[in-house]
Amino acid sequence: MIHHILLRTFAHATEDVSRVKAALKLLLPEDSEIKSTRMEGHFGNPITILEAKLEKRHYKSFLDVLGNLSKAELLQMRDELKRHVDDDCNFYVRFDKQAAYEGDVRLAQTEDSVAVKMKIMSYPARRENAVKLMERLLDAQLL
Repeated sequence: MIHHILLRTFAHATEDVSRVKAALKLLLPEDSEIKSTRMEGHFGNPITILEAKLEKRHYKSFLDVLGNLSKAELLQMRDELKRHVDDDCNFYVRFDKQAAYEGDVRLAQTEDSVAVKMKIMSYPARRENAVKLMERLLDAQLL
């Protein structure tokens, strides 16, 4: 069903990296490892990229995170599903980073987010099949 899930967010110079890491951890299973990479922004400002990769054994716990979204957001995601799945069977969604830090799982309305890329295993590997699989997964969360 799911091959892997990548989560990524940025801690800008004005943000406390530990707070951004706490927001990311809300979306991850307890035994997940977060990779931290320091970069330099366009104007020389420090940026920390925080990333986590979840394998097959974690997909259930990530789907539980999706289940924490409001029913309205799940329905919105389902209605817009075709816009969030690419030709390589990747599903993309963004979570509100500030809300996550406060312990709430919500879809992002701004760029200040945790970006998620979920590689869908569908046979044959076609966008239409990946969309159908995601529809079933989201429908299960709506029950």
